[in-house]
Amino acid sequence: MEPAGFMLRACALILDVIIAAAVILASGFTLGDGSAGVIVAAILMLLVYPLLMPLTNWKGTFGKKIIGLQIVRDETCEKITLPQAIARYIIAWVHVFSRLIYLTAAFTKKKQAVHDMAAKTIVLKAE
Repeated sequence: MEPAGFMLRACALILDVIIAAAVILASGFTLGDGSAGVIVAAILMLLVYPLLMPLTNWKGTFGKKIIGLQIVRDETCEKITLPQAIARYIIAWVHVFSRLIYLTAAFTKKKQAVHDMAAKTIVLKAE
């Protein structure tokens, strides 16, 4: 399998944002704006979903699955561990505030962003 480039990863991220927004908006329509249910939906979609989905057999989020990408261990290409998922997740939040760090995926040999390097993971095109 080959490393996923910046544009594929960006497309997967955009899909994940659209999916999260749709779930949060739908919960707002069904449960009422500002209700506890909407807050729970937002927490699940923005905090829990990106942390736990890479630990599933899909090895990534819905956006990554749709685009055909998987997050795996750098050296073995196996499913990542919880500590790796946590490291990727925490460091990925730095991207929210610094935006430029995410661009490392466009320039590194294995197309790894900083959170991939720190967690010793890689995003690959699925077979």
